[in-house]
Amino acid sequence: MRRTLIAALALGALFGGGSALRAQSVPSSIRYVDPKQSIGISGGYLFTSPAVEINDEQIEYGPQSAPMVDARYQIRFGGPLSGEVRVGFSPTRRTVYAPTTEQNTELFVPVEVGEEDVALLLGEAGLVFHLTGPRTWNGLAPFVGGTGGLVTDLNRESELEEDVVEAARYDFGPAFALGLGAGTDWFPTRRLSVRVEARDRLWKVEAPSQIATLAGQRSVSEWTHNFSLSFGAALHF
Repeated sequence: MRRTLIAALALGALFGGGSALRAQSVPSSIRYVDPKQSIGISGGYLFTSPAVEINDEQIEYGPQSAPMVDARYQIRFGGPLSGEVRVGFSPTRRTVYAPTTEQNTELFVPVEVGEEDVALLLGEAGLVFHLTGPRTWNGLAPFVGGTGGLVTDLNRESELEEDVVEAARYDFGPAFALGLGAGTDWFPTRRLSVRVEARDRLWKVEAPSQIATLAGQRSVSEWTHNFSLSFGAALHF
């Protein structure tokens, strides 16, 4: 009888202790991201700064704000650092200007003659730093990143500028573009992520050389900030 009682107490302690340990275990909010590469696509809106100042007037030579899409490839180098290559496209418009007959350089301002379509293409490459490293916190992987690349207008011809001398025609790109961004990836599964990102791209808007000369300046140009907000997804492998 005594041996039976001891055996029963031992079994009870064993199973009771196992239940207590299970009750005390806490699921971790940290999860490792095993895949090292990803391809993704995003859509959003590009808020541009198209203007340069000529004799206290804002002349909007550059591309206007418009929707944009981009595709990207990303590979993890090690730890929190990844490399990224991306291509973006925005179907937008620009204002077309022509010289006026004003001879006073202090009063000269080009005249608006209409608008033309712009096929804005961006090619970028850079680094991405995930703040949580190769892991997520509650499914989130926030990041910051920087890129360098080129931006250009694929639609180089303008019917509105056929009667404008070549030196007074506006030509956008290829131009250097520097990008800085921040956002987060959210992983609903190991191989699928959803991304929200804000990015600022810095590029130069420059007035045509003849316009600058007529305004009494050697050149007229400004480095402008061009912000984008985007939402997208990626597959990881």
